[in-house]
Amino acid sequence: MFCNNCGAQVPEGKLTCSNCGAYVNSSVNNNYGAQNNYGQANYGQQNPFNSQPDYGQSNPFNSQPDYGQSNPFNSQPDYGQPNTYNNQMQYRQPTVNMSPRAAALAQAERENLGMKWYKFVIYCQLFLNAIINFFMAIMVFNGEHYNEKYSNGSEMVYKEWPKMETLDKVYGVWLLCLVAGAIAVRLLLAGFKKNADRYYLGFLAANFISGIIYVVAASAITDVDLGGMSSSNIAQNIILFALCIMYFNKRHHLFKN
Repeated sequence: MFCNNCGAQVPEGKLTCSNCGAYVNSSVNNNYGAQNNYGQANYGQQNPFNSQPDYGQSNPFNSQPDYGQSNPFNSQPDYGQPNTYNNQMQYRQPTVNMSPRAAALAQAERENLGMKWYKFVIYCQLFLNAIINFFMAIMVFNGEHYNEKYSNGSEMVYKEWPKMETLDKVYGVWLLCLVAGAIAVRLLLAGFKKNADRYYLGFLAANFISGIIYVVAASAITDVDLGGMSSSNIAQNIILFALCIMYFNKRHHLFKN
Protein backbone atom coordinates (compact mmCIF):
# COMPACT_ATOMS: atom_id res chain seq x y z
CA MET A 1 0.00 0.00 0.00
CA PHE A 2 0.95 3.65 -0.31
CA CYS A 3 1.13 6.53 2.12
CA ASN A 4 -1.85 8.80 1.96
CA ASN A 5 0.36 11.83 2.68
CA CYS A 6 3.50 11.50 0.57
CA GLY A 7 2.67 8.55 -1.67
CA ALA A 8 5.65 6.43 -0.58
CA GLN A 9 5.24 2.70 -0.49
CA VAL A 10 4.51 1.37 3.00
CA PRO A 11 4.92 -2.29 3.92
CA GLU A 12 1.76 -4.23 4.76
CA GLY A 13 0.85 -4.07 8.41
CA LYS A 14 2.85 -0.97 9.22
CA LEU A 15 0.80 1.87 10.76
CA THR A 16 3.15 4.77 9.99
CA CYS A 17 5.03 5.84 6.88
CA SER A 18 8.75 5.39 7.12
CA ASN A 19 9.25 8.38 4.78
CA CYS A 20 7.07 11.11 6.32
CA GLY A 21 5.85 9.51 9.54
CA ALA A 22 2.19 9.98 8.72
CA TYR A 23 -0.39 7.59 10.06
CA VAL A 24 -1.37 4.94 7.52
CA ASN A 25 -4.73 3.17 7.57
CA SER A 26 -5.24 0.51 4.96
CA SER A 27 -9.00 0.62 5.29
CA VAL A 28 -9.14 4.22 4.18
CA ASN A 29 -9.26 4.92 0.46
CA ASN A 30 -6.03 6.37 -0.78
CA ASN A 31 -7.98 9.01 -2.71
CA TYR A 32 -9.45 10.51 0.47
CA GLY A 33 -7.82 13.78 1.46
CA ALA A 34 -6.44 14.39 -2.02
CA GLN A 35 -7.78 17.24 -4.09
CA ASN A 36 -10.40 16.23 -6.59
CA ASN A 37 -9.53 18.15 -9.72
CA TYR A 38 -12.88 17.32 -11.28
CA GLY A 39 -15.06 17.82 -8.21
CA GLN A 40 -15.67 20.86 -6.09
CA ALA A 41 -12.91 23.46 -5.89
CA ASN A 42 -11.32 24.47 -2.64
CA TYR A 43 -13.18 27.25 -0.94
CA GLY A 44 -11.69 30.64 -1.59
CA GLN A 45 -10.30 29.68 -4.99
CA GLN A 46 -11.90 30.14 -8.35
CA ASN A 47 -13.18 26.94 -10.01
CA PRO A 48 -13.12 27.35 -13.80
CA PHE A 49 -15.61 24.47 -14.19
CA ASN A 50 -18.05 25.72 -11.61
CA SER A 51 -21.20 27.13 -13.16
CA GLN A 52 -21.66 29.57 -10.27
CA PRO A 53 -19.25 32.55 -10.24
CA ASP A 54 -17.45 33.58 -7.12
CA TYR A 55 -19.32 36.31 -5.28
CA GLY A 56 -17.93 39.81 -5.70
CA GLN A 57 -16.59 39.19 -9.21
CA SER A 58 -18.19 40.11 -12.50
CA ASN A 59 -19.66 37.26 -14.54
CA PRO A 60 -19.31 38.04 -18.25
CA PHE A 61 -21.92 35.39 -19.06
CA ASN A 62 -24.51 36.70 -16.64
CA SER A 63 -27.45 38.29 -18.37
CA GLN A 64 -28.04 40.64 -15.46
CA PRO A 65 -25.57 43.56 -15.11
CA ASP A 66 -23.83 44.33 -11.86
CA TYR A 67 -25.72 46.93 -9.86
CA GLY A 68 -24.34 50.41 -10.24
CA GLN A 69 -22.70 49.67 -13.59
CA SER A 70 -24.01 50.34 -17.06
CA ASN A 71 -25.16 47.31 -19.02
CA PRO A 72 -24.60 47.85 -22.76
CA PHE A 73 -27.03 45.01 -23.51
CA ASN A 74 -29.76 46.34 -21.27
CA SER A 75 -32.58 48.04 -23.11
CA GLN A 76 -33.41 50.20 -20.10
CA PRO A 77 -31.07 53.14 -19.40
CA ASP A 78 -29.55 53.72 -16.00
CA TYR A 79 -31.61 56.02 -13.86
CA GLY A 80 -30.34 59.57 -13.70
CA GLN A 81 -28.67 59.38 -17.11
CA PRO A 82 -30.17 60.57 -20.44
CA ASN A 83 -31.51 57.84 -22.68
CA THR A 84 -30.02 58.41 -26.11
CA TYR A 85 -32.20 55.67 -27.60
CA ASN A 86 -35.45 57.15 -26.40
CA ASN A 87 -37.52 58.40 -29.30
CA GLN A 88 -39.58 60.71 -27.12
CA MET A 89 -38.76 64.41 -27.33
CA GLN A 90 -37.51 66.05 -24.20
CA TYR A 91 -39.77 68.48 -22.43
CA ARG A 92 -39.24 72.23 -22.51
CA GLN A 93 -38.48 72.39 -26.19
CA PRO A 94 -37.47 75.90 -27.19
CA THR A 95 -40.31 77.88 -28.67
CA VAL A 96 -40.29 81.05 -30.74
CA ASN A 97 -42.60 83.74 -29.43
CA MET A 98 -43.81 86.01 -32.21
CA SER A 99 -45.83 89.16 -31.81
CA PRO A 100 -49.30 89.17 -33.42
CA ARG A 101 -48.07 91.62 -36.06
CA ALA A 102 -45.01 89.50 -36.90
CA ALA A 103 -47.15 86.35 -37.06
CA ALA A 104 -49.68 88.02 -39.38
CA LEU A 105 -46.96 89.36 -41.66
CA ALA A 106 -45.33 85.92 -41.77
CA GLN A 107 -48.67 84.37 -42.72
CA ALA A 108 -49.16 86.98 -45.45
CA GLU A 109 -45.71 86.22 -46.80
CA ARG A 110 -46.45 82.48 -46.87
CA GLU A 111 -49.65 83.21 -48.79
CA ASN A 112 -47.84 85.58 -51.17
CA LEU A 113 -50.01 88.53 -50.12
CA GLY A 114 -48.33 91.86 -50.72
CA MET A 115 -48.44 94.16 -47.67
CA LYS A 116 -46.83 97.30 -49.09
CA TRP A 117 -50.08 99.26 -49.17
CA TYR A 118 -50.86 98.16 -45.62
CA LYS A 119 -47.49 99.50 -44.46
CA PHE A 120 -48.07 102.76 -46.36
CA VAL A 121 -51.44 103.15 -44.64
CA ILE A 122 -50.15 102.68 -41.08
CA TYR A 123 -46.86 104.54 -41.50
CA CYS A 124 -47.87 107.40 -43.79
CA GLN A 125 -51.48 107.82 -44.87
CA LEU A 126 -53.22 107.81 -41.50
CA PHE A 127 -50.62 110.11 -39.96
CA LEU A 128 -50.92 112.57 -42.87
CA ASN A 129 -54.70 112.37 -42.66
CA ALA A 130 -54.60 113.19 -38.95
CA ILE A 131 -52.28 116.17 -39.52
CA ILE A 132 -54.32 117.58 -42.44
CA ASN A 133 -57.64 117.19 -40.60
CA PHE A 134 -56.17 118.85 -37.52
CA PHE A 135 -55.13 121.99 -39.38
CA MET A 136 -58.37 122.00 -41.39
CA ALA A 137 -60.33 121.78 -38.14
CA ILE A 138 -58.57 124.89 -36.81
CA MET A 139 -59.11 126.79 -40.06
CA VAL A 140 -62.79 125.83 -40.43
CA PHE A 141 -63.55 126.41 -36.76
CA ASN A 142 -62.13 129.96 -36.96
CA GLY A 143 -63.38 130.64 -40.51
CA GLU A 144 -59.83 131.16 -41.80
CA HIS A 145 -60.48 129.14 -44.95
CA TYR A 146 -62.50 132.08 -46.29
CA ASN A 147 -59.55 134.43 -45.87
CA GLU A 148 -57.47 132.58 -48.45
CA LYS A 149 -59.20 134.44 -51.31
CA TYR A 150 -60.67 137.48 -49.60
CA SER A 151 -59.42 139.62 -46.77
CA ASN A 152 -61.85 139.43 -43.86
CA GLY A 153 -63.66 136.75 -45.84
CA SER A 154 -65.04 135.06 -42.76
CA GLU A 155 -66.70 138.28 -41.58
CA MET A 156 -68.33 138.75 -44.96
CA VAL A 157 -69.59 135.17 -45.15
CA TYR A 158 -70.87 135.04 -41.58
CA LYS A 159 -72.53 138.42 -41.98
CA GLU A 160 -74.27 137.33 -45.14
CA TRP A 161 -75.04 133.80 -43.99
CA PRO A 162 -74.98 133.48 -40.19
CA LYS A 163 -75.72 129.76 -40.31
CA MET A 164 -72.40 129.14 -41.99
CA GLU A 165 -70.60 130.04 -38.77
CA THR A 166 -72.52 127.32 -36.93
CA LEU A 167 -71.88 124.83 -39.71
CA ASP A 168 -68.16 125.59 -39.72
CA LYS A 169 -67.84 125.14 -35.97
CA VAL A 170 -69.68 121.81 -36.08
CA TYR A 171 -67.58 120.63 -38.99
CA GLY A 172 -64.40 121.76 -37.21
CA VAL A 173 -65.29 119.63 -34.18
CA TRP A 174 -66.04 116.69 -36.45
CA LEU A 175 -62.63 117.04 -38.10
CA LEU A 176 -61.00 116.85 -34.68
CA CYS A 177 -62.92 113.62 -34.07
CA LEU A 178 -61.52 112.30 -37.34
CA VAL A 179 -58.01 113.11 -36.10
CA ALA A 180 -58.56 110.92 -33.05
CA GLY A 181 -60.15 108.25 -35.25
CA ALA A 182 -57.13 108.15 -37.56
CA ILE A 183 -54.79 107.47 -34.61
CA ALA A 184 -57.11 104.82 -33.16
CA VAL A 185 -57.52 103.02 -36.49
CA ARG A 186 -53.79 103.14 -37.07
CA LEU A 187 -53.16 101.35 -33.73
CA LEU A 188 -55.76 98.70 -34.56
CA LEU A 189 -54.26 98.05 -37.98
CA ALA A 190 -50.69 97.92 -36.67
CA GLY A 191 -51.68 95.27 -34.11
CA PHE A 192 -53.78 93.27 -36.59
CA LYS A 193 -56.72 93.55 -34.24
CA LYS A 194 -59.95 91.80 -35.09
CA ASN A 195 -61.89 93.61 -37.86
CA ALA A 196 -59.31 96.43 -37.90
CA ASP A 197 -59.55 96.52 -41.69
CA ARG A 198 -63.29 97.11 -41.41
CA TYR A 199 -62.69 100.04 -39.05
CA TYR A 200 -60.25 101.50 -41.55
CA LEU A 201 -62.78 101.27 -44.37
CA GLY A 202 -65.37 102.87 -42.08
CA PHE A 203 -62.92 105.67 -41.32
CA LEU A 204 -62.41 106.35 -45.02
CA ALA A 205 -66.15 106.36 -45.54
CA ALA A 206 -66.59 108.82 -42.66
CA ASN A 207 -64.06 111.21 -44.25
CA PHE A 208 -65.77 110.90 -47.60
CA ILE A 209 -69.34 111.29 -46.37
CA SER A 210 -68.56 114.15 -43.97
CA GLY A 211 -66.97 116.13 -46.82
CA ILE A 212 -70.06 115.61 -48.98
CA ILE A 213 -72.40 116.59 -46.16
CA TYR A 214 -70.45 119.80 -45.51
CA VAL A 215 -70.52 120.79 -49.19
CA VAL A 216 -74.23 120.03 -49.55
CA ALA A 217 -75.10 121.92 -46.34
CA ALA A 218 -72.98 124.92 -47.33
CA SER A 219 -74.61 124.97 -50.79
CA ALA A 220 -78.05 124.85 -49.21
CA ILE A 221 -77.27 127.74 -46.86
CA THR A 222 -75.60 130.06 -49.38
CA ASP A 223 -77.67 129.04 -52.43
CA VAL A 224 -74.32 128.73 -54.23
CA ASP A 225 -73.25 125.57 -56.05
CA LEU A 226 -70.06 124.58 -54.24
CA GLY A 227 -69.81 121.13 -55.78
CA GLY A 228 -67.10 122.16 -58.20
CA MET A 229 -64.84 123.24 -55.35
CA SER A 230 -64.39 119.68 -54.02
CA SER A 231 -65.34 117.45 -56.96
CA SER A 232 -61.75 116.31 -57.51
CA ASN A 233 -61.36 115.50 -53.84
CA ILE A 234 -64.58 113.49 -53.85
CA ALA A 235 -63.51 111.53 -56.92
CA GLN A 236 -60.19 110.66 -55.34
CA ASN A 237 -61.90 109.46 -52.20
CA ILE A 238 -64.27 107.24 -54.19
CA ILE A 239 -61.41 105.60 -56.11
CA LEU A 240 -59.34 105.15 -52.97
CA PHE A 241 -62.26 103.63 -51.09
CA ALA A 242 -63.01 101.13 -53.87
CA LEU A 243 -59.38 100.01 -54.14
CA CYS A 244 -59.08 99.60 -50.38
CA ILE A 245 -62.18 97.41 -50.27
CA MET A 246 -60.69 95.04 -52.84
CA TYR A 247 -57.30 95.09 -51.14
CA PHE A 248 -58.43 94.37 -47.59
CA ASN A 249 -61.08 91.82 -48.56
CA LYS A 250 -58.24 89.51 -49.61
CA ARG A 251 -56.49 90.07 -46.27
CA HIS A 252 -59.42 90.16 -43.86
CA HIS A 253 -58.43 86.79 -42.33
CA LEU A 254 -55.15 88.30 -41.09
CA PHE A 255 -56.95 90.66 -38.69
CA LYS A 256 -58.01 88.18 -36.02
CA ASN A 257 -56.12 89.09 -32.83
